[in-house]
Amino acid sequence: RGCYWRRCTFCTHYKSYHIYRTCSVEKIVSDLKELKKKYGASYFLLADEMVHPHTFNGLSEALIRDGLDIRFYSEAKPTRNFTSILLKKMYTAGVRALLWGVESGTQRILDLMDKGTNVQDVEHVLKDSHNAGIWNMVFMIIGYPTQTKEEIEHDITFLQKNAPYLSTATGSQFKLEVGSHVYEHPEKFGIKTVEPIGGFTPVCYYTPVEEVPDTDLLHKKYSVEFVVLSRVSWYFGKMRDHMLLFADKMSRDPLDNLS
Repeated sequence: RGCYWRRCTFCTHYKSYHIYRTCSVEKIVSDLKELKKKYGASYFLLADEMVHPHTFNGLSEALIRDGLDIRFYSEAKPTRNFTSILLKKMYTAGVRALLWGVESGTQRILDLMDKGTNVQDVEHVLKDSHNAGIWNMVFMIIGYPTQTKEEIEHDITFLQKNAPYLSTATGSQFKLEVGSHVYEHPEKFGIKTVEPIGGFTPVCYYTPVEEVPDTDLLHKKYSVEFVVLSRVSWYFGKMRDHMLLFADKMSRDPLDNLS
């Protein structure tokens, strides 16, 4: 539960849990075996804000060793620890799709988000993951505070450049949420005023110190790229379980019940 990184300036998810906790690899494998035996389930989502590459490594080795024939997907952060060797091992273990929190293809914005990622590393990971046979879905954040028109266009270029390795591209416009680092330190992110919407939503209205020209047009252009660059359908950004089934069907060795 929670998130091992806990530093992204836009995020509040990790505050939903008191501390970051993980199940042991042995417990995860045991649960998967029980679910497969009891319900005949072969397709799984590992529900985690982002699975650490070390966990993926241990889990993959255990699944391969025990011969558990399943397919699964999860969320991850594209760091250099996801080597080509690890990604191939993950595919062998049953990983057929990964939901990558890329957020931006501009280093300044990634640093402002405190993502702990490097654009060059992200590109290598996406390529290696694709070459391993894994379906790559990338998430992007549009209109991060202080992001310029040129940086938004640079993000679009980043997606176009890496299109051969993307299966689905999706994203959303930045939303300022109560409790995030941006909310607590708006002056660091070029925000002049913050006004909670009220009710049960944590989202706030905010006013930037400097408005980006042609914002609506740029956002529409960005959204069109999501549709154009998604190999099959950008709707898989919403229907992720369906994406796993499709990714397995398109893989080199799909489960028999999908053939």
